Amino acid sequence: MNEQDARLWLRFVSQTGLSFSENLENHIDAIWYFIHDYNFRIATV
Repeated sequence: MNEQDARLWLRFVSQTGLSFSENLENHIDAIWYFIHDYNFRIATV
């Protein structure tokens, strides 16, 4: 995943996260998932 892909993925995750988050805890969980998924993808490259 290059920097542009990461930015697009972050934009997608933040938009979908905001749209489905009914409360702050769900939004924090979405951000946590993104960070861990991103780190996992970098580690496997």
